[in-house]
Amino acid sequence: MTAVDTTVAAVGAHRGTPATPRDAAPRVLDAATVGERDRLDFWRTTVCDRFIDLEVTPTGGPLRTGRVESSDVGATHLRRIASGPHRFVRTPQQVRAADEEYIQVALARRGSTLVVQNGRETTIGPGEFVVYDSSRPFTFVTSDDFEYWICLHPRRSLLLTRAEIDAVAAVRFDGRRGVGAMVPPLLSGLDRAAAERGTDRGKAIQEIV
Repeated sequence: MTAVDTTVAAVGAHRGTPATPRDAAPRVLDAATVGERDRLDFWRTTVCDRFIDLEVTPTGGPLRTGRVESSDVGATHLRRIASGPHRFVRTPQQVRAADEEYIQVALARRGSTLVVQNGRETTIGPGEFVVYDSSRPFTFVTSDDFEYWICLHPRRSLLLTRAEIDAVAAVRFDGRRGVGAMVPPLLSGLDRAAAERGTDRGKAIQEIV
């Protein structure tokens, strides 16, 4: 197993310190429910609140749709986001102002996305994913309608060096084979755990994660 494979496995299989989730249940925010005049401001606020501070720019004309579904299991935040063509940028100023640093995994469900970080760029499509670091600037550019499943985990609780994280940032991984195949089932399991939070099973899984 290469150093890159080891880092991806560590991100995919991490078990951290239990924490109190921000929400009591999964939550859906849909820009289509907001009037056209306020829709873009609502969408930008939603994305920054549910993910991290970003510059959010729709590139396919006026924003028509935008949906974020949120849930939390322990310290891990799970997000599903879908919309039309966009440019998302994490700026150096936003990095410096951040209170928390996250390692993020974005699994593409629909559309093609260019991802840029640390002077490296790649393009992901359905079934593929990237790992990226909120403590470094990055750019996501989608050319059409897209849907991602995104996991955010506090960087401080991962036993990975800066060099190990940098080695996998903006590298395309196939979520259907090899070490990358462990990531989609993990995200599915965390999603089910969030949905079952009020049950004994859900509480047990939250304590493990």
